[in-house]
Amino acid sequence: MAMTFSVDVPAGTEVVLPLLLIIALLYGLRKCLDFGKAEHGDPSCTDYDDSLPPLGGRPFTGPELAHHNTQEMIKKQIENIEKNRQAAFAELCKIHARRGKIEKTLSNLTEILKRDYPTPRGPADEFAKRVELEKHIRHLAKEREECFGMVDSICHQMYMLLIQRLALRRKIDRLDLQMESARLADILYPWNVASDGLWGQVEEQKDQ
Repeated sequence: MAMTFSVDVPAGTEVVLPLLLIIALLYGLRKCLDFGKAEHGDPSCTDYDDSLPPLGGRPFTGPELAHHNTQEMIKKQIENIEKNRQAAFAELCKIHARRGKIEKTLSNLTEILKRDYPTPRGPADEFAKRVELEKHIRHLAKEREECFGMVDSICHQMYMLLIQRLALRRKIDRLDLQMESARLADILYPWNVASDGLWGQVEEQKDQ
């Protein structure tokens, strides 16, 4: 005798279960696509740590070690330049915010001057207030011009710092190129080492 079981399924379950399965499938697919993706930070704030390692795991030779030490010194210079550039940018933001407040204050004072003192003539007390207000407006206008000058100076300073940084990075690349060329030359033309040494001895004999 066969026994049968019946389960009461709530209404709407036939729609909810497939929907949950689809959501889980899409979430898993997204995780698979994002797996192994590198996270990139702000390029303007990342430290420059690029370097050319020795080939084949062998240690640096004498000339290569000298070039490598020079590169490390250059990287420290780049790090200091980047710190100065970030500090200059922070100062630039402060001056820009100050200039915005000055412009807002100037706009308000100009409106007050036009509204309350439309004509240069009037009672002595109103005339004195108008003169004082105009003096304050001129002072703020001069301060705003000084802000423009400081912003221009800092922007030029940041530009020159960036030029210095790029020049130092090119020096690092040139040293990498010299080291790589020397490594490959030792492999492709090993006889040049002996011939260079012989040529040096011949030159010394000629000098004597």
